[in-house]
Amino acid sequence: MNLVLSQTHIQQQTHIARSLIVSGVNVTRLPDTNHNPIPDIQPLRTSLQADVIDSENFAERHPLVWVARRWLGPKWAIAASVLQRAKHYDVILATGEDVGIPLTMLMAASRVRVPLIIICHNMIAKRPSVALGKLQLHKAGHIFLCMSPAQVELLHQRYGISKSQLHFIHWHVDHRFFHPMPNVPVKNQICSAGMASRDYATLIEATRGLPVEVKIAADSAWYQQSLNFSPERLHPQVEVQSAGDYVGLRQLYAESQFVVLPLESVPFAAGYSVKLEAMAMGKALITTRMEQPLGAIRDGWNGFVVEPGNVEEMRQCIQYLLNHPEEARIMGANARKTIENMYTLDHFQNRVLHIIQHVMQRRSTEGNTTR
Repeated sequence: MNLVLSQTHIQQQTHIARSLIVSGVNVTRLPDTNHNPIPDIQPLRTSLQADVIDSENFAERHPLVWVARRWLGPKWAIAASVLQRAKHYDVILATGEDVGIPLTMLMAASRVRVPLIIICHNMIAKRPSVALGKLQLHKAGHIFLCMSPAQVELLHQRYGISKSQLHFIHWHVDHRFFHPMPNVPVKNQICSAGMASRDYATLIEATRGLPVEVKIAADSAWYQQSLNFSPERLHPQVEVQSAGDYVGLRQLYAESQFVVLPLESVPFAAGYSVKLEAMAMGKALITTRMEQPLGAIRDGWNGFVVEPGNVEEMRQCIQYLLNHPEEARIMGANARKTIENMYTLDHFQNRVLHIIQHVMQRRSTEGNTTR
């Protein structure tokens, strides 16, 4: 099916719905797309002609919002702001459980029944466990968009959420911003990036003594965490510093022979942005096997998957790609194909629009049967 035609058809079916997008971070202020990837919410916002409530524009002066912010925190304040306007919309899309779960609680307490769709990043945390386990708030019919089949099964098995409420959606990357840059000279270096759940200690030990520079862009726009190594464990080939911005990160990928993404063994999807960015750049990827894998890596075809904390296995994979640069190049080309076939921003938009269309059709059918 032609993706563009499919999107156009779906937009015709969904733009008449009154839609609200709610986010725990600022998505209202549009970035310079020449120097930043397009935010995933922007094409959805355009397609749905949706309103947006985020960390910058929620109605802080309302008494309920003020109380929520003072006693529960900013994400609850955003959710309280949404609650004041919820009845004016046909569907609400929460970009994460950080605001989606508080919103389910407030909607239940206020008996507000508006279809709510939540994009799930980490549903293992305490707040989702309380909302879904003890309070059973999913029984209100909310829809959960999960980034791995393992997360779908976990939510189904642990909390008894109906499979009809759970949808597996692949994550995504702005493949137009992150793209192969064949004119950039490749240096004698490999790289890694990000902070959340990173196991840089294993990468440092795996590259000790290897004839290659290791650049680690240990910064993140979303998570600020301490790293799991001490400075005295660094060896001379390793450099840890910020990439500066997305243009700097893209340049780092382009200059590197391949990318290594070492992850801690955590029970949720981690490192997915860096993983897809590197693959979109046409780089082979070495990463850690996870309980909830993203699914983009085919071991031996577009990268390698190693066991958590296994220094020797990671070292062997790095050494192999260093010794076989042509195979690393082929793997990188396969990685780019993987992105183009399944993980672009267009694919993500199309999947979410399909789900919203389905929710609206179901609501329309239920409304007709109760008249």
